[in-house]
Amino acid sequence: MELDLRLSSRVLGGPVVLITPDDEGGLAGALVPEPRARQNVIFELGFFIGKLGASHVAPLVKNDVVRPSDFDGIGYIPLDSAGGWKGLLARELRGAKAPFDAEKVFEA
Repeated sequence: MELDLRLSSRVLGGPVVLITPDDEGGLAGALVPEPRARQNVIFELGFFIGKLGASHVAPLVKNDVVRPSDFDGIGYIPLDSAGGWKGLLARELRGAKAPFDAEKVFEA
């Protein structure tokens, strides 16, 4: 399913962006590639930050992923295996006044 970002930015209260190590890359001449998010994910993160403001976007990021330096000033939520990210995300969603039921969302 193709996502229409313009429509989504009008409908969504605040998107959750998953930044996971699905690609590898690095600077020219680097000997070892680094884990990176896919380019479309970084594009969509930037789109939503530009359209909605950083306070309305919740980027979840795995610890081993290279973070884009252009977004150093935004608050990432660390996607940890212990599940601490759930409380942090719930706090962000409540702060954005997004309607959700934490029990249903995080029961899986």
